[in-house]
Amino acid sequence: MSVRKPDVSELHAFILSLPFIREFSLEEAAALHRHIEAVTCEQEEYIVRRGEHSDACYFVYNGAIEIVSKDLIGLDTVVATLDRGRIFGDITLHRDTVRRTSARACKDASLLMINHASFGRIVSEAPSFYNQLIEFSLERQKTTYLRLASIFARLPEETLESLARRAAYLHFPDNWVVTREGVFGDHFYMVVTGTLRATRNGRPLETFQKGDFFGECSLILNQEEPFTVESTTNCEVLTISKRDFQAILQQQNLLPNQFEEIVRIRYADIMRSHPRAVLNTEMPEIESGKKRYHIGVLLAGLIGFAALAYASLGLGLNELLIPAIAVGSFVGPVAFVAYLHARSILTNRPFLLATMFAATAAGGIPIAYWLEELTSGLMDKSPYLNSALTALIEEPAKLIFVFWLLRLRRNRFLMDGIVYGAACGMGFAAFENILYGLNHLHDPGQALNVILFRALFAPFGHGTWTAIAAYGLWQLYVHNQKVVCALCVSLALALHALWDLQVLPSRSYLLQMLLIGALGLYSLQKIVRQGLRDERQSIIALNPELLNRGEEPVTYIDCSECSSTIPFGSHYCPRCGRAVHARENVSF
Repeated sequence: MSVRKPDVSELHAFILSLPFIREFSLEEAAALHRHIEAVTCEQEEYIVRRGEHSDACYFVYNGAIEIVSKDLIGLDTVVATLDRGRIFGDITLHRDTVRRTSARACKDASLLMINHASFGRIVSEAPSFYNQLIEFSLERQKTTYLRLASIFARLPEETLESLARRAAYLHFPDNWVVTREGVFGDHFYMVVTGTLRATRNGRPLETFQKGDFFGECSLILNQEEPFTVESTTNCEVLTISKRDFQAILQQQNLLPNQFEEIVRIRYADIMRSHPRAVLNTEMPEIESGKKRYHIGVLLAGLIGFAALAYASLGLGLNELLIPAIAVGSFVGPVAFVAYLHARSILTNRPFLLATMFAATAAGGIPIAYWLEELTSGLMDKSPYLNSALTALIEEPAKLIFVFWLLRLRRNRFLMDGIVYGAACGMGFAAFENILYGLNHLHDPGQALNVILFRALFAPFGHGTWTAIAAYGLWQLYVHNQKVVCALCVSLALALHALWDLQVLPSRSYLLQMLLIGALGLYSLQKIVRQGLRDERQSIIALNPELLNRGEEPVTYIDCSECSSTIPFGSHYCPRCGRAVHARENVSF
């Protein structure tokens, strides 16, 4: 398809219609006319592709063009749809680089093209046009950045363009203090290039890079800046004034929820008693795509236990009895923790879970046994007092390391309390099982029966009780819910005491254990559902774009900053608040 190149007067009228042109003479039109070319493209045809070397810019004369790029996490994003009078490729005219966006025709289109060689002559022949185009191009760079690598990316196009006009570029050299701890700030900052370091009282907190932002504390909470931010390399940032920042928050519905969640992540002490705004939307079941590996753990453990048990009893290999006891003692507790770990959407590091599992056994069991030895005189007086004291001793002994975890800033979700509580309880249960098995070494058959029984009943006991109690502690720490904490801890103690108290006759004791275990698992299921709602609320508040994912399966990626597992499509990590980056960095 061919197109006629407009004459000088038509070109003059067209250029004057461009929104960024304030003045343009006929003489400049004549000069420009000598250097432009008319090109055409058919519907769905690509004019330029991302990654190609830049050699020209284009004006849309007729038709419509889609500009497509990849955001920080590597998703294709339609940056803009351009109709008559719009321009693309202009950034490459004054910055020698490869193209970072693709352009394709929405329908048949005709374009006016200026190549690099011609643009160099336009500088002197049409200086007014050149200067206005460069000024416009710099503004468009800001819009592109806001669309692809900022928390404002999901705003309407006209809102983004308005915000870009009000934003300003700032360049900082290495070791430049941008904000200072204890001083009220009046700007919001978004990192375009380079890295910056946040410190509090001289202690490093986190590093900001492309897509991250800071300065919101003074603007949202009206408080002094909680940390100092200093550049560690030459940096380029976009700044928005306090007035413009607060205006954009008032105009958008979901944006305040995003910033509230960031504030909760960074300033947990301030927001602890502040209720989270409830999103008035349907929360997706985003954990549905998680892999369930606990069944494999359980089956592998049971098969290993059966093989070792047969070898030690059936084949007479007595040296395998202790390994059989160890495997049988661990299979139930490890599978239970694996189940809860997989249920959590924002999965934590397995290493920390294993550490909690082992540390509770190494520290909690000796403390509990020592205290039980000290109170043995009281325990012998009554079975009711015995079971009550056992619960009062063992549950706090298991929760010691949960108290330590409360101080870790990254563990801010209710599911953290549940999963870590289960790990502590099951670590205690697993090593207690080993001790029970070793006490029956004189009768290998009885030892293995005890281990199998305790392994199968492990999910009904220590792991469930401690998970419930830890959930209560997290409610107290995260949301200042004292009543909920008291109820959860009391429930855990009551379930533990009733489990140890043989109320029914011996033949019915198994039924008693099943009833108590069922009550514990039912309670745990209820709080797991609340914990998952808490995670979903945070994920969607920070990443409302996930609401539009439809019914497609969920996949997961790891946050490069804190290693949490998060749903793919999230642009900000709900655990650390940092921008999520694709493995291949995106440039602008």
